[in-house]
Amino acid sequence: AASVVLTAIDEPMFENDETVVIDMTCDPNCDETTPQQQTVTILNDDPPPTVTLFVESASIHENAASGTTTTAVTVTLNTKSSFKVEVTLETSGTASSTDFTLSRLISIPAGSVVGSVTLSGVADSRDENDETVVIDMTCDPEFCTENPLQQQTVILLDDTPPPDVTLSIGNSQINEDNGSTTVTATLKTVSDLNVT
Repeated sequence: AASVVLTAIDEPMFENDETVVIDMTCDPNCDETTPQQQTVTILNDDPPPTVTLFVESASIHENAASGTTTTAVTVTLNTKSSFKVEVTLETSGTASSTDFTLSRLISIPAGSVVGSVTLSGVADSRDENDETVVIDMTCDPEFCTENPLQQQTVILLDDTPPPDVTLSIGNSQINEDNGSTTVTATLKTVSDLNVT
């Protein structure tokens, strides 16, 4: 009898178990009476990759005239995977869904370690406080892990100037004895802030 050694090579990639199918051929000095085949299974021992969430900029503008209105929202894997990894984004915070746009799914192709989408501010005509977009993520634990739980916050900077105000009165002349008139302040545009 004679033998050789089959040795598995470790690779840092999450993948399915794999098989090595061994066939043989024989020179004229031996006889393989029937075709023979042996299978060895290489067991995957790498855990699903860990996902990290981050944003390129901590704040963006609503209006392009004031500055950058977009930021990349990126997820990275600590190791490659032979599977496509999908990460779902969820948002909360003080900003409403009309204040920004953001794709809720990031797909990382098999063999890659990074994927990203773009968060964009949406301009409006209302004077308001700066608002926040709080981004959370989830992923299928069969294909990736989030450890620890992660959250990123982006501030939407308000670029709308305070509204112009016009002052008017009901009557320009009133009687000295208990006369009165209405004084009215009118804003040119709606404001989300209290105006006094």
